[in-house]
Amino acid sequence: MPKILIAEDNETNMKLMYDILKAKGYEVDKSVDGEDALEKLSQSNYDLLILDIQMPKKSGYDVLKEMKNNIKVLIVSACAMAQDIELAKNIGCLDYMTKPIKVFAFLEKVNSLIKK
Repeated sequence: MPKILIAEDNETNMKLMYDILKAKGYEVDKSVDGEDALEKLSQSNYDLLILDIQMPKKSGYDVLKEMKNNIKVLIVSACAMAQDIELAKNIGCLDYMTKPIKVFAFLEKVNSLIKK
């Protein structure tokens, strides 16, 4: 089963995404800040990173810039401005969702990225 890392500092958002993905059978790890996400990415192989932009220690943009792995990235963020989305896609994310997430759309994007 594919392995996913969720980097999200909001406890409610983390629980929602984690529970959805676990219920669908994915292996899921959690990270609550950008530094921890980078450390986990360097220590394990993931099929997908679900990444928030506004996190403590290092932003999602910093994580995208500093990642050494070639991993698929889905941004899930409250940052909904066109320039936020464009910047994230220019530095490495494959897709972008704004919060609050819609469960079926979220699962559709995750499944689609996993299969790419």
